[in-house]
This record gives sequence, structure tokens and C-alpha cells, in this order.
Amino acid sequence: MVVVYERPVPPPGAIPLTEFARRIGAGRMTVRVWAADGRIPATKVDGFWYVSPEAVAQVEGKFRSTPKKPRVTLSRYRIAETLADWECATPEALALEVELNAGHTRRWLRQMEHEGHTIRGEDKLWRLTPAGHHWLDITPRPSEGGEEGD
Repeated sequence: MVVVYERPVPPPGAIPLTEFARRIGAGRMTVRVWAADGRIPATKVDGFWYVSPEAVAQVEGKFRSTPKKPRVTLSRYRIAETLADWECATPEALALEVELNAGHTRRWLRQMEHEGHTIRGEDKLWRLTPAGHHWLDITPRPSEGGEEGD
């Protein structure tokens, strides 16, 4: 006897939750809460949320999140400066140079990667992108005073 399992499919015209969040300018987790609470018409299929086309029309234009400005801290600035001088480096080497914890250095590198300022190559070395060089050129060096979050 053969048992055939039919995989559930999302409703016709439904879009993935992440795409819906991108379209309306909301966070993915915010939209997930809306879907789970029933505030927007959505269906969960195989663990993934799909939002009905009616929800797009219902919410679009009513919610726009304001983009966050990148934090400018001395640590972040020193990491970018060092990468610009060295061309590429490991987080551990950068941490020693800028006198930071390696974990904090990795966190800043990932944040800067998300913003398009750094990139991690296949060789596992981090590099400053052209956007990162531009950011470094236009951003004034932060003061040497105490920093939060370092």
C-alpha cells in the first residue's frame, strides 16, 4: 500500500509574509504577530505564513517604518579605518588592533555588512566595500569619550 501525502499549497494569489512586510515597510516579526493575532488575513502552510492579497490592499500605505540611521561609534569607526588601511582582516586581528573584544568586533562587522559597508570573502577575511569607504570619508570621527555598548 502506498500513501501519498499531498503537500498543502498557499491560497492563490497569497504572498509570503516576508515579501508582504517588505512591501509595506514593516518588520517581519511585526507582520508575523499581526498574522498570528488575526489582524490581517493570513494562512500558515507548512510553518510559513502567507498573506492574502486583500491584506496588501488593506494595509499598504498605512504603515511605513522609518529607516534607522547607522550608529556611529568610535569602535565602529576604528574598525572601518583599520579595514581601509589593511584592505582585509580577520575579526580577531581587528579586535587586537582596535582594542576590542573579538565578539564585539564580529558583531560590528556583521552590522556593517548588513548596511553594505563590509563584506566577508570566501577566504573568511573581511573587507570594506566602496560604500564603506564612502561612509568613512563622509562620517566625522566620533569623539574619544566613553561609548555605550562597547
